[in-house]
Amino acid sequence: MVIKIWHLPKMLKRLINSAIDNSFIVNLVCVFLLVIGATALLTMKRDLAPPFELKMIQIRANLPGASAAQMEDFVTAPIEESIRGFSGIERISSKTFSSSMEIRLDLFESFNDVDDLYSRVESAVNALKRDLPDDLDNLEVENVKVNSFWFGTLSLVGFDEQNDAHLAWTRGFGDRLRRIEGMTRIDDRSPKKQVYVQLRPADLARYRVSLPEIANKVKSAFALLPLGVIEKESGDIVVEFDNTLKEVSQVSNLIIKGNSSGNVVRLYQVADVNWRLPPDDLVERTINGKSSSTIVLFKDMDTDTLVLRDRLNEMLAKETPPNGLEILLTGDGPSFIERQLNVLTSNAIFGIILVIAILYYFLGFKAAVMTAIGMPLAYLATFAVLQSLGIAIDIISVVGMILVLGILVDDAIIVTEQYSQHLEAGEEPREAAVKAVLETIGPVTGTVLTTLVAFMPLLLAGGGLSSVLAAIPWVVIAALTMSWIECFFILPNHLVHFVKKPLDPKRLRLIDKLRGSYEKVLWFSLRFRYSLVFIFVGVLIGSIWYATAKVPFKFDLRIGSERLRVLAVVKESQSVKDTIVQLQPIQEIINRVDKNLYQYIDAEFGEARISGEKYEGPKYAQFNIRFSQTMDDIETAKKSVKSFLEEEIKKIDQTNFERLEIDRRLDGFDDAKDHSLRVAVSGRGRLEVEKLLKGVSDVAEKVEGYKSLSVDPKLFADSWSFEPNRQALTQYGLDLSNLSLQIRGYVAESKLHQLRWDGENVNVYSYIAQGDRLNYEQLSSLPVVIGEGQTAKLSTFGQWKKTRALKRVDRENVERVMAVEVAYLPEKTKKEVFQTSLKEALKPLALSFPNLKFVVEDADLQSAKNKQSMSKSVIYAVAMILFILALTLNSIMQPILIGLAIPFGAIGVIAAFALHDKAIDVMAIVGVIGMAGVVVNDSLILVNSINRKFDLGLGREGLVEASISRLRPILLTSITTLGGVFPMAYGLGGDSGFTKPLALAMGWGLLFATFLTLFLIPAMVSIQRDWNLWLSNRLFRKQVH
Repeated sequence: MVIKIWHLPKMLKRLINSAIDNSFIVNLVCVFLLVIGATALLTMKRDLAPPFELKMIQIRANLPGASAAQMEDFVTAPIEESIRGFSGIERISSKTFSSSMEIRLDLFESFNDVDDLYSRVESAVNALKRDLPDDLDNLEVENVKVNSFWFGTLSLVGFDEQNDAHLAWTRGFGDRLRRIEGMTRIDDRSPKKQVYVQLRPADLARYRVSLPEIANKVKSAFALLPLGVIEKESGDIVVEFDNTLKEVSQVSNLIIKGNSSGNVVRLYQVADVNWRLPPDDLVERTINGKSSSTIVLFKDMDTDTLVLRDRLNEMLAKETPPNGLEILLTGDGPSFIERQLNVLTSNAIFGIILVIAILYYFLGFKAAVMTAIGMPLAYLATFAVLQSLGIAIDIISVVGMILVLGILVDDAIIVTEQYSQHLEAGEEPREAAVKAVLETIGPVTGTVLTTLVAFMPLLLAGGGLSSVLAAIPWVVIAALTMSWIECFFILPNHLVHFVKKPLDPKRLRLIDKLRGSYEKVLWFSLRFRYSLVFIFVGVLIGSIWYATAKVPFKFDLRIGSERLRVLAVVKESQSVKDTIVQLQPIQEIINRVDKNLYQYIDAEFGEARISGEKYEGPKYAQFNIRFSQTMDDIETAKKSVKSFLEEEIKKIDQTNFERLEIDRRLDGFDDAKDHSLRVAVSGRGRLEVEKLLKGVSDVAEKVEGYKSLSVDPKLFADSWSFEPNRQALTQYGLDLSNLSLQIRGYVAESKLHQLRWDGENVNVYSYIAQGDRLNYEQLSSLPVVIGEGQTAKLSTFGQWKKTRALKRVDRENVERVMAVEVAYLPEKTKKEVFQTSLKEALKPLALSFPNLKFVVEDADLQSAKNKQSMSKSVIYAVAMILFILALTLNSIMQPILIGLAIPFGAIGVIAAFALHDKAIDVMAIVGVIGMAGVVVNDSLILVNSINRKFDLGLGREGLVEASISRLRPILLTSITTLGGVFPMAYGLGGDSGFTKPLALAMGWGLLFATFLTLFLIPAMVSIQRDWNLWLSNRLFRKQVH
């Protein structure tokens, strides 16, 4: 039995009459809501991203000169063992390199006692220090917290690192940036001069000076040595050592050793001391064809992003950089939120105009205006609610605001349409308004609740993605709640006082014609209802199969600026400069691109990212064409530039290139992982890495759809291993520590000390020779200082051998792991199918390594987590929607019938993404949830009307009559919702960027589902009635017999 919502308590009826009678109070409330909403809108903080918590602890340490294997054995593994049993840790992972290591502790999302765990981890690491190597440096435990956001990037175009004027101005420029209110950190990536001490072995032997002596003297000479404060009646006196560095000559003249006779040895007598830039990078980077330096800006959590941008622009307007230097904003964080706000504004204006136009056609001008008033009223009131909840205007909350644009007036449309029906039936305005409210408040409340619970799981599902997207359900809850209040307690007053006459009979004739056509088609579909349902079930099954096999799914939140990339790999190149010369034809083509279509072009010579891996070497290069996020028609600009480059590059001779291609890339995302799986082999102790790599490669190649196997090119390195002759070391009185320090001087620069100079940190490095100039044949002849003013060849103390060694050691959950990425061909197979096949194929290989564990998983681990979180959200949403429907309809079967509108609507989503050749991502799934709420709303109102006719004893004629009566509101709600999302899907109100899949899913899903609501729902209700009658007849016959 349907809940008879027209038998509501008299108190509700009195409340509605009171709202109709008290126009002053109603209008005062409207003004109040508008004022506080507008105030909230003007004062709300605008930011790039919502605040979120990273439940993560990191441990880092350095051990200069240690190999990756040594770092693992003596540092990484002991620390991991000491913390492995702590509760709250979901995953321990580490990367160990030569001289450094980093351990990452990922905590469970449900774990809240992060600070206590951090204290326990820190205590455990400190307790372990005595067992770690003595010269371990910079051991630190960090509780990773987000206290600043990336704001933007400035490029200093034309920067010359050899120009002292450029260096001095850049330093002052950084200081001025730091003084901007709201700017928390300035990452100046321009090269800084350091102190380099090049030791001379012959002079070290002559003056009998050892490397440890030099290191200790440098550290003690510039150490912080506080003395104290003397308190006197006349005032305090600070007593201190003045041993700060004022000029490089202080280092050169540093006394290393001396005697009582006054004889001293100064550093310049055994070494050359230079104040210079670090050695040249093997990668050359340019902006618009000129060398450049980068400054990355970070903001605090509280300052408004657009206000901070104004402060930055004001400061930049006053800057006068040296000749040849230009300041260019190459990373514009504020433009992301500004772009979304522009889309929101344009679509809101378009939506209001569309609502008025559509409602004018169906309901008349006055009814259209009264209904449309609810849109800005509810919208502005929503901002007041959001501000009270502490939610800012950011790229996520704006998604919610855009999402509700199309559904904000749905409940008001239903009430207004019901009011119009009563007016058309000859009733007085007051009576029509009261009846409209009483007849619709139940089902409309149910529809609002179903939409709210559809989004509620985004708050409840848990996981990192849930915390990031939390603003969306809050926006939907606030907006629909305010809209519900407006449509039942403000709208009736406006309708009674301003819409007193029914629609012009001439206009009604047009609507009657539409109803007549619908009635004919509806009778036909009811006649063949079983065939119709069978056909659509078949289409649904086919769509699900097609989506599973063909439509890609991406579960990462892709928020970033898209660029066009020209990747170039030449066949042969002797140096980066040689590559630049060979790429001159490409550079000339890029220079001819219309400068009005892009913002700037950056280039990297000497490295490129290919298939998810960074390749380094002179033959690699890439050009990136960047676009302004506030460009009116950014998508057209990208297509135009890409088309021009493709046509022009075809014309040049490509015989000298291994690869030359153009693609679209999204910053911060590795597209190669979209079509890759990660094969991880883990176990205790050392792994036979090369043997395992070959085994996995041989197996993967035979799996259908296999494309390639990717191994980190930096995983292995050639190793020169020295085996010491301990007898010779003893004979010459040389210990291994001293010998290793001297060998290290030939291999790499060693950091002796960090000191402060003129407000900046300056490092002092020592070395004997540049390691990149050393070859294997020279090793044995290297001179070693042995004391007594003598040197000996290194071959005296041991011998060298060549080996292969791991340059990086990965560990997961205290086990060493070897991981590779296996790419597949998306046109031949789906990820899930390829994953199942690869798992089966690896089983024989796993049996040959019984002590190892083989895991095949998504290459993008975060995407896999997001997939689990979103799947959980969708399941929860459907379950909660069915629960609300069951309460509203007091039925179990009918909620299932209405719920079928969701998967049937998904047919339209699948078709849209297949036709547009796009992947279904997180934003698309959010759009599907929104579509589900709207579709269920229309179906619920329709089924409720049909049930009322059945309660009056009407059969199939009543079903048709009810369906016809709901045609107008269903069309109105669907068209207005489509009007809110389709402009966003196709960039009619400005390119919507990462929110485009949301609009595409919601728009096409709703378009398809509206047709199903009008024809399939009545057919299924009719079939349900057939079954009910059949069961009733069967029961009646049994009772008779």
